Amino acid sequence: MPVLLGAFWILYQNNNLKKDLVAAEIIQEIKSQPGVKMQFLLPDGTEVWLNAASKIKFPTVFTGGTRSIELDGEAYFKVFKNKQKPFVVKAQNVEVTALGTAFNLCAYKEDNTYYTTLEEGKVRVIDTENVNKQYILNPNEQVLYNAEDKTFSKSIVNVDRITSWKDGKLIFDEIPFHQVVLTLGRWFNADIRLADQSIANYRYTGTFINENLEQVLELLKLTAPIEYSYKKRELGENNEFTKEKIIIREDPGATLIN
Repeated sequence: MPVLLGAFWILYQNNNLKKDLVAAEIIQEIKSQPGVKMQFLLPDGTEVWLNAASKIKFPTVFTGGTRSIELDGEAYFKVFKNKQKPFVVKAQNVEVTALGTAFNLCAYKEDNTYYTTLEEGKVRVIDTENVNKQYILNPNEQVLYNAEDKTFSKSIVNVDRITSWKDGKLIFDEIPFHQVVLTLGRWFNADIRLADQSIANYRYTGTFINENLEQVLELLKLTAPIEYSYKKRELGENNEFTKEKIIIREDPGATLIN
């Protein structure tokens, strides 16, 4: 009889533990402001670097058969290995699944292209609207998803350049200028706009490490066929400062080569 009562007691305790775990599964949100990068651990021990103007949602306890999180923006993940519980990142129309892997995912809601770049391990990238569209990535491979025409393209890339942002570096390697502008705006928390679409697809190559925004703009002016106007922050309503505003135009005296 004591053995039977003990078995019932253990079963009762296990049921209560399961209920407690379910109750503890609260969704947590971490958001980085424009111009700010963050580093932290998820409940399973996965390391995350969150880029500027990005947001991630995850449960305080991973229950069920997967470790699922949501991302809006860009993040680098060094996934804690667990073969029984795959790590899944959902971002816009893309779903990335990994076991023990290091990869970068860039998927800002306002952008039309989302990039998954693999550093080590292996990941599967799926179009959530059509699960038949999927790619398996090996190290040094990147898959780009175009949200406008719903297509994938795969290529070999320099991963160190893609993930340099987490180390405080901005490395552009033949990047369309409209994407350079988006990246700089998020990096420096500034309102940067292209006034001339003629330079939107101009391919830019350059590296910035410790420069401030004004220094970056001057370097851009020296190395790209552009000119710009600059307006510093002003004290607006509610005693809040506005963003710095930069308008970039094509330099009429420069030769534009795409």
